[in-house]
Amino acid sequence: MKYLFLILIITLNCEKSNAQEDTLRSLISEIQLRQSNISKVTMISLNSWAVGNITYGTIANFNSTGEAKYFHQMNAIWNVVNLGIGIPGIIGAYKKKSPMSFQEVNNYQHRLEKVYFVNAGLDVAYITSGLALRVFGKGKPTDVRHRLQGYGNALMMQGGYLLIHDIAAILMYKTNTRLLNKAWGNVQLSFNGFNLKLQFH
Repeated sequence: MKYLFLILIITLNCEKSNAQEDTLRSLISEIQLRQSNISKVTMISLNSWAVGNITYGTIANFNSTGEAKYFHQMNAIWNVVNLGIGIPGIIGAYKKKSPMSFQEVNNYQHRLEKVYFVNAGLDVAYITSGLALRVFGKGKPTDVRHRLQGYGNALMMQGGYLLIHDIAAILMYKTNTRLLNKAWGNVQLSFNGFNLKLQFH
């Protein structure tokens, strides 16, 4: 009877461990899927913005004069760079990825957040540079003033869009934090390294 009871406990513990491992793997898959979907949304937004600005900016550049001409010119030029970043980004977002381990998903999540935080800082610098060009252009000869202030306006607009874009990306990626915390609660460390030893909460 004692041995039967022991076998029953071992069997229940094995089933419990398997169920917990399945729960963790499900969480990891969900987080990885959300990361992929957010990447798709952000890259679609960036590429759409770039194509729209290149198209309209190019047309408007040849149909405008003065400050407006330089404003549209810079919008078109700036978004050639955005498109150069966006095309590889959207290809990568739609590329099928192999399932990642918990460590890989966690590290990738933090890397993405850091990239967008750095980008947000650069966006503020773009806006500041645009404002500086506007101020610097005051009192300059007409054509120089139009160029500097037109470019300045474009930099402020492009920096403003990118700042909104990057903050939105950060907030979307932050929604994975709850799932990551939940997954962390089901992971234990052992002397052998990183293990899928699980516990109930």
